[in-house]
Amino acid sequence: MISFLIAFLGSLLAGLIIALIDAKFRNPTATFENVPVRTFIHPMLLRVSAFTVVTAWVTMLCLFSLIMLCVLKIWFSETLILGAIGAFVSLALMYSLLSFTLRCPSCQRHLLVQWTTNPPFAEKQYGLIGWAAIVLRVVMRKSFRCMYCGQHYVG
Repeated sequence: MISFLIAFLGSLLAGLIIALIDAKFRNPTATFENVPVRTFIHPMLLRVSAFTVVTAWVTMLCLFSLIMLCVLKIWFSETLILGAIGAFVSLALMYSLLSFTLRCPSCQRHLLVQWTTNPPFAEKQYGLIGWAAIVLRVVMRKSFRCMYCGQHYVG
């Protein structure tokens, strides 16, 4: 009973914190939705960050596949599992460092860090929304839209 009450209070607290963060990021008063497409200032840094994320996703899938092969007792390789964990952690660290350096030149918010649950100008890409959709757009098309201000960029 106590654990249920603690979990219930924790979920209420989490909802309150998310509501406070979402209230901080209200829709901007000036948007760049109809402004012509601009060239992004640091296109190489943006592409490296986007490809780092995609590589981390692929590494995570490989890691899960290796773990499933191990759990099902089909095949086991400790070296490959440790290598996949090391690659994923290093890619995640590299992405974290890069993502906090990339800002939208128009609104000065982080492009690949989603601070709110529902960004005002987020576009969907293959069912993903927010920063993950920006990553896929940069990798596939080299053009994207800031999820906070709506400015279109070519990277």
